[in-house]
Amino acid sequence: MITLHAADDGGWALVEAEGKHWLVRPPYTLATRAELSREQVLRALATEDFAAESTHFDGWAELCRELARRRIEAATPKQLAQAAGAAERLLARSTPEQARASIGVIERAISQGRSLRAQRTIAAILSSSAVRADEELSGLLLELLKRCEPSGRAVLAPLAGQMLWPVRDEKAVARQSAAASQRGGIVRSTAA
Repeated sequence: MITLHAADDGGWALVEAEGKHWLVRPPYTLATRAELSREQVLRALATEDFAAESTHFDGWAELCRELARRRIEAATPKQLAQAAGAAERLLARSTPEQARASIGVIERAISQGRSLRAQRTIAAILSSSAVRADEELSGLLLELLKRCEPSGRAVLAPLAGQMLWPVRDEKAVARQSAAASQRGGIVRSTAA
């Protein structure tokens, strides 16, 4: 049993577990948890901006989920947007191995009806040149995108030039562009 004794708006918490006192902070891993003496806990309660409470949890995972939920609820729209942008920038630097590890998360998001989240994750991962170079992985990610709602095309449209059609022969592209220009464009419109 874990007891949450106090928490602040930044997601930091004072916890008692396993007969010890702990300071827990984001991102809520064992590495970010620090053991405290009773005196340190009392000093933190007296001098820091912790709100006292007494909530019990069955385990660390349950405690961390609750702290993360509170932190997200307290975040401003600007903070949420900044976090989403940072996540997309990290995903854009994915290695093929990291992208493969994300496939389960993407599949779960799709099965839970969170297709926009899945689409944005796929688009960010596919913006990685290392992932695009892996044709099998790119194909798998595009298949996952097809399982999302039709709006997936709109999410990927800005990336289409850099991810779906890698240029392998610059001279062929130049010839095709010149031929399209002579015809008046790639798509011919007809007046109705």
